[in-house]
Amino acid sequence: MASMLAIAALFIVPSYAPANPINVRWVDDEARAALAILRKEARHQPVDQSDWQSLFRSEGYRRLKDRELGIKRPFTDDDFRMFLSSDSVIKKGAAFQHTLEAWSRVDVSALGEQSMRYLPPEATIKACVYPLIKPRPNSFVWDTQTDPAIMLYLDPSERPKRLSKTVIHELHHIGFASCCPNESFKDWVGHLPEQRKQAIEWTEAFGEGYAVLAAAGGPKNDPMAAYEIDVRNAWNHGIIHLAEDMRTLTVFLTDCATGKLSHDLAESTGMGFFGVQGPWYTVGYVQATTIERVFGHEKLMACFEDPRMMLPTYNQAVTLLPRGVRRPPMWSHDLIDLLIRY
Repeated sequence: MASMLAIAALFIVPSYAPANPINVRWVDDEARAALAILRKEARHQPVDQSDWQSLFRSEGYRRLKDRELGIKRPFTDDDFRMFLSSDSVIKKGAAFQHTLEAWSRVDVSALGEQSMRYLPPEATIKACVYPLIKPRPNSFVWDTQTDPAIMLYLDPSERPKRLSKTVIHELHHIGFASCCPNESFKDWVGHLPEQRKQAIEWTEAFGEGYAVLAAAGGPKNDPMAAYEIDVRNAWNHGIIHLAEDMRTLTVFLTDCATGKLSHDLAESTGMGFFGVQGPWYTVGYVQATTIERVFGHEKLMACFEDPRMMLPTYNQAVTLLPRGVRRPPMWSHDLIDLLIRY
C-alpha cells in the first residue's frame, strides 16, 4: 500500500455466507526468529549460526527474499545480518515484540470473511499473511496468481484495528483476482486493439476503492475511521476534488485508448493516481457505494464481474439518487462509448 480512504447511504448491506472456502494463514516465523536474534544482541549474548539459519529458513524470510529478488532489488543474507545487528534495530526489539503479540491476536480468517462480503459468491481467498521485521517499512501483496502473500512491515505505530483494515483491503484484492473480471469480459478484452485494451485495464485500478469499501464493512461506515490524520486528509481532499479528479482520469483514459500516451508514459501517469489515497481509491469507492445504494449489493457484484457495466451503471445510479442527496459527478458519454463500445 502504498500504504494507504463521502457519500451517505440509506440501506444496510446484506450479509451472506461465502460459498467457497477461505484459507488465510498467519505466518510469523520470520518475525519470531528475528526477535530471538534481537533479544540476544540486546543482552550482548552471542548469536550463533543456528539462530541465523532459523531466520533464513523461515517461510516469511524466504518469501520476502523471493519477492525482493523478483523485482530486481538487491537482497542478501549478509545484508540482512547487518540490518539486524544495527543499534537502531536492536533498540526497537521490545517494540517489535509488543507489536507482534498484539497483531497475533487478530483473527485473519475472520478478516477473510469480511472481505468475502464484498466479493461475488464464486470468489475464493487463499493467502498467507506475513508480519516481517525488515529493512524497508512498507507492506505489499506478492505473487497473487500462484501463492498470494500479504507482507506486512511489523510497524510498532500501527494499531491492530488499523492492521485489520489493511489485511481486509489486501484480501479483497486477492479474492477479487480469483473471479473478477469474468471470462466473458476477458474474452472481449482479448480481441480489442492494444491501446484500447490498455485503457480498459487501467480501470481495474478502481479496485482500490472497492477494497476500501470492503474494509469499511459497508457504505454507512466511515472508511477512514482507523487511519492516521495524513491518510484521512488525503482521502478528504480526494472527495472534495472528485469532479476535478474524474476529469483528469477521463483525459488519461481517453489518451490511453486513442494512443496519445506510450505504454511507458501511461504507466508512470497511471501510477501517479494511487498516491496516499488518490483518485483510484476515492473515485472507485464513490462508484461502488453509489451503485450499491441505488441498485443493491448484487448489482455491484455484477459490475465487479463485468467491468463494462461499471461506468454506465454508476452514471445511471447518480441520476436515481433520492432527492436531497448530493449527486457526485458523472462520467462523460464519450468516454464510456470509447471504452466499452462493442
